[in-house]
Amino acid sequence: MGLLATGFAVSKTLSREETMNWYINTLYWGRSCYRPNDAALVYFGKEIDDLSLGETAYLVGIVIAPSNFDPDRYPDLADERRNVTLDELAKTVFFSEDEIANAVLEDLNFAHPLEKCDRPRER
Repeated sequence: MGLLATGFAVSKTLSREETMNWYINTLYWGRSCYRPNDAALVYFGKEIDDLSLGETAYLVGIVIAPSNFDPDRYPDLADERRNVTLDELAKTVFFSEDEIANAVLEDLNFAHPLEKCDRPRER
């Protein structure tokens, strides 16, 4: 069954929040990670709730092509992708201009060495 068909079937049996959680946990975050908290631990060495705005923006931004924004291989692109995500967030009412500006200036302190996730993907 394709992702679209699966998503439709899931949306008929789960609440909106459960559907969103299901979807987020099917995304590939790079480094063999399929859960956002696992990605936070691998990339930054912290739980997702402990990430800064800049770190969160990086993770959100890499979902489109994680290997293209791998900080070990392309550190400048990692910062650039974070900033693109922050630019999009600046268009919302969720964060102030100061919060966005501070997140752009923030150094992304990646865990070193970057490892891979050790939990298998749930299906």
